[in-house]
Amino acid sequence: MSVVSWERDASDRSMSSLSCVGIGDDKVQYSGVLFKKPFGHQSTKWQKRFFIVKEGFLLYYPEEYAKVFEHLPHFNNHPKGVIPLGGCKVEECVCGAQKYAIRITQEIFKGELVVGTEDEEECSGWMKALRDAGRVTWKNAQVGDTIIHQMEQ
Repeated sequence: MSVVSWERDASDRSMSSLSCVGIGDDKVQYSGVLFKKPFGHQSTKWQKRFFIVKEGFLLYYPEEYAKVFEHLPHFNNHPKGVIPLGGCKVEECVCGAQKYAIRITQEIFKGELVVGTEDEEECSGWMKALRDAGRVTWKNAQVGDTIIHQMEQ
């Protein structure tokens, strides 16, 4: 598994689905099927992937994983890709025919990840989840730890 991994093109653009779930003790902040634009080449084909926002990371899996996700005792810790959201820039965009898209950029990887949603409401939900998760950084955790220690003294 790499920090960011990308797959081949696919042309399926059927309806996406969105759900928020907790599996056993493995709580995820947000999950659902999104369209993922291929990374690193100029293809116009998008692939459907199942995405999870969990503890400051965006993980993605094959679309088929969405069908079994809610029934598992814990989530699969071998995703196709992992994007650390701490310090990411997350912005809405229009990308080709994808009217409701989200662009994610991060200093540690070159380029950008672009995902698409079915509608404006779904896009807004993902924007909030991604931005909230992006606040979870090592630096913020250290600051919080320092404040707690100071309050305990």
